[in-house]
Amino acid sequence: MSIYTANERGVIKEFPETQLDLSADGIAIHKNILNSDECENLQKMLYRYLAEISSNQKTPFNINQRKTYKAIYNYFPTRKLLLQNFSFGHNPLSWYVRCHKNVQEKFAQIYDVQQNSLADKNALVTSFDGVSIIPPCEQTRMGWHEGVSELHCDQSFSRSEFRCVQGQVPIFDVRKGDATLRVLRGSHLLHADFAEAFNLTNVPSEWTALTDEQIQWYRDRLDADADVYVQCPKGSLILWDSRTIHDGTNPQKWRSEPNWRCTLFVCMQPRINDPIIAKKRESAFLFRRNTTHDPNKVKLFPKNPRTYGHDFVPPMPIKLEDYGLSIQKIQSLV
Repeated sequence: MSIYTANERGVIKEFPETQLDLSADGIAIHKNILNSDECENLQKMLYRYLAEISSNQKTPFNINQRKTYKAIYNYFPTRKLLLQNFSFGHNPLSWYVRCHKNVQEKFAQIYDVQQNSLADKNALVTSFDGVSIIPPCEQTRMGWHEGVSELHCDQSFSRSEFRCVQGQVPIFDVRKGDATLRVLRGSHLLHADFAEAFNLTNVPSEWTALTDEQIQWYRDRLDADADVYVQCPKGSLILWDSRTIHDGTNPQKWRSEPNWRCTLFVCMQPRINDPIIAKKRESAFLFRRNTTHDPNKVKLFPKNPRTYGHDFVPPMPIKLEDYGLSIQKIQSLV
């Protein structure tokens, strides 16, 4: 497990086994949340899932036929990185992670709540965020990092207090140059100052993409090595404060070997007593809609992706129980 700085040519500096603190750094990495056997089973589940949802495509996915790996791009992932439309937020792998005791315990510790995965209604609720799936770019010739950054903040600059922690779990090892999470370490502590500097204190938007000028503002105030990429073993839980400036990056062409990416996003918060929010969340689950990270806001992504005029074939529906998942545990988090 490590973080490292890099540019278009490769790694600049590595910080091996750095102990990251969520409060001080805005990011933390917990290893072995899922064990190796679980990750291998999830990899097999991934291949089965992709084959089943693409069975109505002209060329369905088949793990044994590399030429079929491009099938994932028929669903128009954002930046060839994020699957946030259709029902991808309700894939069986993501629900496995959301229902996992170790994952729930980490979020329960953050918010100091007693979680009970067997209760009809868990003390925690989950978002229905999407998933990032990228087959080896060396084999598809697609999905590489193209020099475009989208460093952004997922918390409104009108509110700078601590509000939310987001997470992701990779089921493949994340090596140097792989698709990964990039963060400006410590940037969450500058949230209020940034809002004042750029007159954003009255802007309610929960998603703000930074301009080059705004990125430089953070660089001028952070350590020289604050802009880092995550390298970690499969089954790790990566957590970051929603005020932390971050981005998901595609694989770099300088990486040393091909690799799959399948990163499952997970965000949990304490359940609030708000019937309107509860009804929205239940509706999103019922209709298998994807939401943004905050489970107590329930903001929906569009059902269908932006296709720029191209035709698309929606993924075939699946049943979560066919993948050995407990519907009772799933519904307890809704």
